[in-house]
Amino acid sequence: MPVLGVQVDADLRWLLPAPRRRPHVEVEVSPTDTLGHVVQSLGVPLTEVGTLLLDGHPADRAQRCDAHPGASTLVVLPRPRPQPTATTPPRFLLDVHLGTLARRLRLLGLDTAYEPNAEDDDLVRRAVEERRVLLTRDRGLLRRTAVPEGALVRGDGAGDQLDDVLDRFAPPLTPWTRCVRCNGTLTAVDKSDVHAHLQPGTRRTYRDFMRCNDCGRVYWRGAHSTRLEALVRRAQAALAQHTATAGPGVRGDADRATVGARTEPLSSGPRGHDMSTPPNDDLPDAVETDDERILAHQEDAWAESATGEPVPEDADLTEVAPDEERIVEPDVLEEGVEEV
Repeated sequence: MPVLGVQVDADLRWLLPAPRRRPHVEVEVSPTDTLGHVVQSLGVPLTEVGTLLLDGHPADRAQRCDAHPGASTLVVLPRPRPQPTATTPPRFLLDVHLGTLARRLRLLGLDTAYEPNAEDDDLVRRAVEERRVLLTRDRGLLRRTAVPEGALVRGDGAGDQLDDVLDRFAPPLTPWTRCVRCNGTLTAVDKSDVHAHLQPGTRRTYRDFMRCNDCGRVYWRGAHSTRLEALVRRAQAALAQHTATAGPGVRGDADRATVGARTEPLSSGPRGHDMSTPPNDDLPDAVETDDERILAHQEDAWAESATGEPVPEDADLTEVAPDEERIVEPDVLEEGVEEV
């Protein structure tokens, strides 16, 4: 059987099985195999692949190996960053493993659908119908040919994952404009319109309110929104830095004159991914620090219940979302107040 040499760019090499995680590997190919099939057989989803070079010439991933008899080397380059998308700004769809990331993207004003109970077929169907970029940690899901646009999210914590998405897509941010619970858009409302839903202390203290156009939850910038404001500022600064680094063009294929020239230690990979063991189809779920759990609580607690029933003043706010087993400091939120 013919053998094709494959050089996978250093930014993608962490996706290879450990025995093949080197600058040059040889793959037995069938004449009917496509170049895309060869790449995916190595564990690299095509959503992560930019240009393919066959013996130095651009090649289409749908081309069959028998179309280039005698070809010796296939070079696999990553997607350019920032990556163009079908819609501007990009619209995202996240799978079950990325709930915290979904809340943070919504906090930044990005159209982010999240269906924790959806089957893979349903996620793919929605991504197609709504022209959304499917964000996931599941490589098997991204290898489905029906996925129109997708990205393997890198990073073991929600902060690193957010940095990765901002770096990859450079989306315009409009913070505080979407509901972190349902993704609906927020509209400013008069205090008198939501007066009945507020605790007495909130009525006395705050004047500016917004309400979700879809689920009806009420939002205000409370005294404990400092952490979330810091998250927004950090995201804006990171995006500005990514944009400045990219310059007038995009970072990616053009930045790689020689593939295989760079090396990384096997003890670490992009965003801290452990490369010492062969990667699975499913990357580990995000690991939240105590600060991230507090932020997750504040993100969830930004809005008052859509039922309009105030939170009891003696409510135990340390267990707002017991189903997600969050650990929250007792003094994170004001007494009886749900806020950002």
